[in-house]
Amino acid sequence: MKVINLYILLFISVNLAFTQEENPKTGWKISDRAIIRNNQEAIFVINGNIVHKEIMEVINPKNIASLNVLKNENAINTYGEIAKSGALIVTTKNISEKELNNLYELYPFITKENLQEKAYTISGAIYDCEKLEIPGATILNLNTNKSTTSDFFGKFTLEVRKGDILKIELNGYKSERIKLILKMT
Repeated sequence: MKVINLYILLFISVNLAFTQEENPKTGWKISDRAIIRNNQEAIFVINGNIVHKEIMEVINPKNIASLNVLKNENAINTYGEIAKSGALIVTTKNISEKELNNLYELYPFITKENLQEKAYTISGAIYDCEKLEIPGATILNLNTNKSTTSDFFGKFTLEVRKGDILKIELNGYKSERIKLILKMT
């Protein structure tokens, strides 16, 4: 496992674990392709919370107590029109409430721009566990859909607001998400 420290300037410092996908048999891998064409996908419901499908990549299959599928009218009656393509209902076990709440915040079903908070431009760098720069990583602000790519020295700049969720991804690595908590010191 490689560890990358994401250093964000402007009084922000965040540690980020970036793992290389070496064993495809561990964990869940959800395809980026639509389950049903025309951007109609089944929704994912974890312990009653509708979340983004990528959450399944970070939940250990050993921590799943049950998985149920609702289709057609049953899904619509339970979750409304967003479930017209079905619902995958997952019940977890052996995961703390704190960890689950953190996952719900990092993998919301819908992200939107938080216009009540002041916008900041942050600069940072992405390094691996050996403190070597990682060029070419994409840093995406999920709340604004603005993105940037780390340069040859692993450095990047991006506009963010407090509470924004950043997704960092690089081909050959597992993508990671972090929620920004801006602290002025």
